[in-house]
Amino acid sequence: MILIEEVYERLEDELVIKKLEENIYAIRSLRAEVKRLGEAVVSLQET
Repeated sequence: MILIEEVYERLEDELVIKKLEENIYAIRSLRAEVKRLGEAVVSLQET
């Protein structure tokens, strides 16, 4: 039974890590887009 629990915990950890990696990618993409939009706003304000 202990082996099953260890395998389950490891799979659960791997799923959490995968989700965190997906979130990191999404956050980086969002930050880049916010930066781009901020630069566009500044450009519009200068005209």
